[in-house]
Amino acid sequence: FYKGGADSNNRFQLFISFFALFCAFLGITSTFWIRSSARRGDIGIMRSVGASRSRIIGQFVTEGLLLVTMAFVVALPLIIHLVASNDFAQPLNATNEELAAYSNIFAPLPRFAVITAATYFIIAAPAVIAAVIPAAKACKTDIADALKEE
Repeated sequence: FYKGGADSNNRFQLFISFFALFCAFLGITSTFWIRSSARRGDIGIMRSVGASRSRIIGQFVTEGLLLVTMAFVVALPLIIHLVASNDFAQPLNATNEELAAYSNIFAPLPRFAVITAATYFIIAAPAVIAAVIPAAKACKTDIADALKEE
């Protein structure tokens, strides 16, 4: 029943990519859930001195983006090494007329630069969502209850 080939291999790689992205999202979400729960008292103190809900959520989002950026910068030398050793640093080339216009946009950029930037934004988006959800939930806690936990 199994018919191998390039199409099934691409589907398998796409499935693995989405699964890895989903696992990363769950890991980031659980990390921020734990962090926001541990900092519930700090959030209560910040709210008691006048910090708005959006400022507190913004602090968590900034922290999440900072962590993603630091991890990406640390991994970038390895990525560059893998790209150079596997000869992926080639310009984008169109194989037909439909892709020619798209390819001309990125023609001066190496393929790995476009893919690296896209990967950063694909990872940063779930990090922002994963930071907003638990921080918003922690901000809903009554100030007195949050300070009592401290």
